[in-house]
Amino acid sequence: MPDFKRIDFDQHLDLCIQFREDSFRASFPGSNDWKELWNPDEYANWIQQHAARFPDGALHIWLNGRIIGQLEFSYGNGKGHVNLYYLAPAYRGKGLAQQAHNHIVNTLRAHNCQYATLRASPTNLRALGFYAKLGWQDLGPDCQHPQVNAFELKLLDS
Repeated sequence: MPDFKRIDFDQHLDLCIQFREDSFRASFPGSNDWKELWNPDEYANWIQQHAARFPDGALHIWLNGRIIGQLEFSYGNGKGHVNLYYLAPAYRGKGLAQQAHNHIVNTLRAHNCQYATLRASPTNLRALGFYAKLGWQDLGPDCQHPQVNAFELKLLDS
């Protein structure tokens, strides 16, 4: 069973950057277009500010004493937004993503979120299958970022 712990930036900021960069490679296979938008220094600043603003939404996933993934999400005003679901390649396909999703959903509900959003590349077929299985609704191309699709998940219990 994985543990979800707040990121220790003094020890693990480089790992955050590594995970985020790898997430771009997985999201846009066969393309380097993402590199035009990627700046590791800007990301390092952003993730630390994000964690200060949303302490429950900047987490490392630990398993057997090792960091195996990272979650980034925000919450407020009845909605959540997931910026990153990330598992290191060796830990994908083992049911851990479902546990990460459950942790995010439970945390967002605890922060009184009624729905959540995320963005995903239409070329990231593995992620799209995962989101569909979990009930995320594909809303089509995001109006602010047309290279990705917008998704929404209702968090209210029916």
